[in-house]
Amino acid sequence: NRTTLTGSIGVFGVKVDATKWANSYGVRSDYFPHDNHGAAMSPLVPLTKGMSQNFARSVKDFYSYFKEIVADGRRLSAPAVENVAQGRVWTGGQAQAVRLVDELGGLASAIAYARKAHTRSEDVDVEYWPRKSIRLEDFSEMLSRGTSLQDLFCACAPPSLVG
Repeated sequence: NRTTLTGSIGVFGVKVDATKWANSYGVRSDYFPHDNHGAAMSPLVPLTKGMSQNFARSVKDFYSYFKEIVADGRRLSAPAVENVAQGRVWTGGQAQAVRLVDELGGLASAIAYARKAHTRSEDVDVEYWPRKSIRLEDFSEMLSRGTSLQDLFCACAPPSLVG
């Protein structure tokens, strides 16, 4: 709809450094790197300047690739995509104006479009995920009570997966 938030064209990366935490619990790690950055994504290896530069280059390359996909899929020029990219977030109306979305509508119209455009008979079952929302506090409480992983899954999964 006109007021929904439309995701940005942007890329970010995260490198977890849990070395201090691991050291505080006596956890040690050993590795045999394949090359200079072979263990770069290990949470037990601190980020070096070289790793950081390599990581930044990878994110930049992925961002360029992502913009190419958007330009191709939306039939926009590279400069037009760059104008609407850079991690901006748009309302539905703004996204339509800059050609990031074709039309406005809600979940029902999106499902109707998918049925018509991507099925032969339009006779499909729709599953809504998650079946019900579970607040983080509820999840935490279930864990503290010793709830099994199977029961946690059943509480979150749609009926067709639970059986």
